[in-house]
Amino acid sequence: MKGNILKAIHFAVCLATGLTSTTFAGPLRSSDVPENPAWVVHLDCDTLRSNAIGKFILAEMEKPENQSKIAAVTAIFGVDLRTQIHGLTLYAAAESAHEPVLLLYGDFDTNRLVTLAKAAPEYDAMEHGQHTVHSWLDEKKKKGDGSHPRVYAALPSSGLIIFSARRLGVSEALDVLDKKAENIAANKTYSQLLKPVDEKTFFQAAAPKMILPASDPHKGIADLTTHARLSIREGSDQVAGVLSFGGKDEEVARNMVSIAQGITGLIKAQQEKPKLAKLAEKVSVKQEGAEMSLAFAAPSDQVVEFLAQIAAAKMGKH
Repeated sequence: MKGNILKAIHFAVCLATGLTSTTFAGPLRSSDVPENPAWVVHLDCDTLRSNAIGKFILAEMEKPENQSKIAAVTAIFGVDLRTQIHGLTLYAAAESAHEPVLLLYGDFDTNRLVTLAKAAPEYDAMEHGQHTVHSWLDEKKKKGDGSHPRVYAALPSSGLIIFSARRLGVSEALDVLDKKAENIAANKTYSQLLKPVDEKTFFQAAAPKMILPASDPHKGIADLTTHARLSIREGSDQVAGVLSFGGKDEEVARNMVSIAQGITGLIKAQQEKPKLAKLAEKVSVKQEGAEMSLAFAAPSDQVVEFLAQIAAAKMGKH
């Protein structure tokens, strides 16, 4: 029984954060995010659901091969992932950039979820202020020594669940919610990096510095950047996105432009992938001072057609 519950918990979290790799709270709630995170990612599920990409994702979820899983999660957790997940924010503390905290916004039955957590393997609980931090073993994963990592979670309200691989991550998130710690609204850098284009923006990501492990082959390039940001919106039957990188100086930005132009040129030349090549034609690369930006704009139906091709290819592998 515990194994089945843990599988359901794992499926719910994966689906909520990926939805065949999909859903995310309404607009980003700056008051819920710590002041100086290493990076922040936010998906507005409510806005996503109303556009062509979101409707495509919902249609995928309605397919027979997915309906049974959706129904099982709804029955167990009391939440319909298609309509009751409103948004998702991921961020990581500067000192633990590779151990994110997940803020999942939705309409939850907290009593039911606490009961499920208590039934998970090696359940434990610790009080933090007026809140309880729950934890259990994630038997789907293994650490380097063969042991299973713990999952930590808190339910500060019926509209929010906090997840992290670190107890401290959950505790710090609760302190921000309780206004015992500063939030990101006080951070001027992030105020600029996470400024949405308009109310049609459904995805945002930003980092004041790209942090990669010492072993990563791209670390040398990342060390030359000052920031990275991405925003995606859909409106007037067009999907548009802008990915920007700041360089330490204008020469670095020029080199990044050259690299980006080379990559997009290679993609455009891929005759065996005509749909991808067609979308690559919609990418423009430009430099403004020490910042390099890749802007993308394409008709929504072309983007959805490309996503459908990817979904079909994934199904063919199973």
